[in-house]
Amino acid sequence: MELRLQLLSFLFSWGLGALLGIIFDFYRLWSEFYHWPKWIKALGDLIYWIIATILVFFSLLGVNGGQMRFYILLAVTLGLASYWFWFSPHVYRIISQIWRRLVNLIKKIIWLVTRPLVWLGIVLAWPWRWLLILWKNLWIRLWIKPKRNLYQRLEKWWTEKKERRK
Repeated sequence: MELRLQLLSFLFSWGLGALLGIIFDFYRLWSEFYHWPKWIKALGDLIYWIIATILVFFSLLGVNGGQMRFYILLAVTLGLASYWFWFSPHVYRIISQIWRRLVNLIKKIIWLVTRPLVWLGIVLAWPWRWLLILWKNLWIRLWIKPKRNLYQRLEKWWTEKKERRK
């Protein structure tokens, strides 16, 4: 392998390490935003590393025919470390703000769409409300109160019967 191809592979691997750091920042933001249980976070970590391995494999396959050398692993590690220490705090803050604004925008859109539906439901339910109130009053008067009166009369009759026996 000639020197120019090795240098190109090294620089590409460095950039690939930085890309893995960016992907990890998105994953970290997503997992912190949703507060998942530990087993789901562990599964997410496993999926991240599977995706990272596949990405590294196919990238190296395209760049240098899939030759894995020590300096390639070193370059991926240095790219990830340099991204993590120099750029990650800034990139994470930016994508975090973008994510929060996007979530707030979606919430506002949902609120704007559902609010007229709620008012429409209130307007359409208004006539039915009076029918339900009327039905409730009829139910109480025709069904509940007679039974309550019957129960009170039976209780009164029973206590009078017990007193007569004494």
